[in-house]
Amino acid sequence: MRLPRVRSVFIALSTVFAVMLGIPATTALAEDESAQGSGEPETVECVFQCSREELQEFITNAGSDPTKIVLGLLDTDIDETLVIPAGADITIVNAPTTDPNYVNDTRLLRENGFAGTLIEVEEGQS
Repeated sequence: MRLPRVRSVFIALSTVFAVMLGIPATTALAEDESAQGSGEPETVECVFQCSREELQEFITNAGSDPTKIVLGLLDTDIDETLVIPAGADITIVNAPTTDPNYVNDTRLLRENGFAGTLIEVEEGQS
């Protein structure tokens, strides 16, 4: 038996404590099992801020399974090329928020001095 409300409260409280301690709070949230296998993408989410490494891990772990990656409330600084593997089925979206302290336009930003390719999609299966 799943308790989605308890889980949501736990995630919210964990995020608040992590922010208070200055720890980047990232978690992967899978949608309900009923959505999986029904053609709905799995959702993984950066709760507060995603590092490039965490975002790359989400992309890599998705494999060829349909996956929606929700960015955190703060911009993601990119200091190395993000690589989307051949055959990946991912969508990257902004974090939805109604909090007036945050806007719903988080971005992938080049870290100062990084002049390489921002995102590389490997050639292969479609």
